[in-house]
Amino acid sequence: MVKSDKDQGRDSHEKRKEQATQGEVRALHSPPGVLARLGLGKTSFPAEASQDQLKTGLADPVWSVRVAALQALASRGEPVPLELLVPALEDENGWVRAAAVRAVGAFKEQASVDRLVIALHDGKWSVRAAAALALGALGEWAPVEPLLMALRDDEDESVRVAAVAALGMLKEWVPVEAVVGALGDCQWRVREMAVLVLGEMGERVPVEPLVSVLRDDIDRPVCEAARRVLKQTHPGVFSTLPPDSKSLGGGDTDRGEKA
Repeated sequence: MVKSDKDQGRDSHEKRKEQATQGEVRALHSPPGVLARLGLGKTSFPAEASQDQLKTGLADPVWSVRVAALQALASRGEPVPLELLVPALEDENGWVRAAAVRAVGAFKEQASVDRLVIALHDGKWSVRAAAALALGALGEWAPVEPLLMALRDDEDESVRVAAVAALGMLKEWVPVEAVVGALGDCQWRVREMAVLVLGEMGERVPVEPLVSVLRDDIDRPVCEAARRVLKQTHPGVFSTLPPDSKSLGGGDTDRGEKA
């Protein structure tokens, strides 16, 4: 069946949205070269630009210049007064607010954490996703409850994916029960991320939830992720599974491609 222009436009929007969120997740675990290929961390400002020049860029009428100024400030690794970033956190453009969230996330002061928690309630999904990832990057400094609320209550699957990924960044403080609970999310991308986060826990990986995924989940990417995790972390358990469970699993091989 040929899709209408409206349907094709919706599919294109969803694909761009998925790629943006996946880029954010990968960026937090990627070397600078990959960051550059993802288009994150790029800036139109020269490396030698002064902070005064960047401050001027934050007030530029073109939103992409404001984003570039924020990225340049964040990439320098130098303390930036929070009051300099507050106007950008309230910018009318969502991409500027998302860039400001990433810049604020570089600092662990309580005021910065509070700002990130507020950003979890932004009206634009990209800002909420960026806030979740920035909170996760704080590690032991991250407040867990706001991330749990985002995972439980946010209507946007991309934000829930980011929330699961953020919880996974907490390392030994990962709330395992919450991540296991995400295996029951209605969207396969959230469930897949939950499996991947559990896979980072090594010997602490809970076996039964992943076996249940192989047995019951209908989406192939989720089952494949669970298969890989079990094989790597619990090879003994994996070897005892029925042959059909150790294959790709999942009844629908096409659902992994849906928008």
